[in-house]
Amino acid sequence: MYGIVLKSMEDYISSQGKRFIFEQIKANSGIDELTYFLIHYYPNELSLKLLIKGAAYYAMTLNEFLELLGNHWANNIYDAYILTAQLSFTQFLKGINRIHACILAGSEMQLSVSPVYISHETESGFVFYFKAKEKPLTPFLYGMVLGLGKKFNSPCEVSYLIENDFPKGFFESFKVSW
Repeated sequence: MYGIVLKSMEDYISSQGKRFIFEQIKANSGIDELTYFLIHYYPNELSLKLLIKGAAYYAMTLNEFLELLGNHWANNIYDAYILTAQLSFTQFLKGINRIHACILAGSEMQLSVSPVYISHETESGFVFYFKAKEKPLTPFLYGMVLGLGKKFNSPCEVSYLIENDFPKGFFESFKVSW
């Protein structure tokens, strides 16, 4: 999943007209352009190095920066899928694994995405589970869910569930309510 987070970071910085900053972050992390382009799997150490330097540039904590990137991903990358799908917020999240598969199929990089699931649906919310190998990605998904809620005109509150509250094999979960 770090590949999608790094793609979001690159897109976010570039969208502000600061592509040169992303290049500086890569260089300061010891990564040249060819290596960055050719690498198919971004090891955790390398990914975290890039994200920490990006967070430092924006004077944010890593968690704040990841949440910002998740929100950016939700508000910029999904547009075409949202416009064509004509789905509700909950329906969109239920189909997000297929959407990610489409995004990844069109990517030059071999990115991976952690599967997500929805359960315990009620009129006022649901539980959002995901299998992530990397705990630092939780704020990215938190920001993504908040951003999608806004995008669908369904402002929501997102709260973390404690580990004992979600099924075995899942790394993290949120309660999403409105």
